Amino acid sequence: MTGEKRLARRERKWYPCIQFLACFLLKVKGVMVSGCNSDIAYNDRTYHIQTEDMGAGKGYILTLLLQGGVVLCRTKTEYRTSSGNTPDPQAVSRLMEKQHAQMIEDLTSGHLDSVLASSPQSSSPLSDKRLADLVFDYLASQEKSGPDLPSDGRQ
Repeated sequence: MTGEKRLARRERKWYPCIQFLACFLLKVKGVMVSGCNSDIAYNDRTYHIQTEDMGAGKGYILTLLLQGGVVLCRTKTEYRTSSGNTPDPQAVSRLMEKQHAQMIEDLTSGHLDSVLASSPQSSSPLSDKRLADLVFDYLASQEKSGPDLPSDGRQ
């Protein structure tokens, strides 16, 4: 394995941890707390987990499990009390961290395997390719075969 590949693998290993820590280190003043985002590699696929506070007006936290832009699973937690009060931003942030960590645990422990197997993305060979990779592959194939020319030979 080349040094470049080894470095890339090492960076991928720590990337979700860094993203998750960014959520913990979040210092926010105001009503709406920013979200957490993690890219998690599981069973040779990359999944994106996104958790966000929908604001004091709505009073809930939403966590989505996505692959290729498709929502595979969602978890919603109301945090407004029966009297309509909302907790302080630090409490909301702790709830977000807990919910985000639970979705990561559910994914990596296999609890969501039945959901993943039934998703339309599970059979797509392109689901883990980025748009840039698809464009690069297309351009490389055009370079090998040459440009398409009109039938009369004009360019």
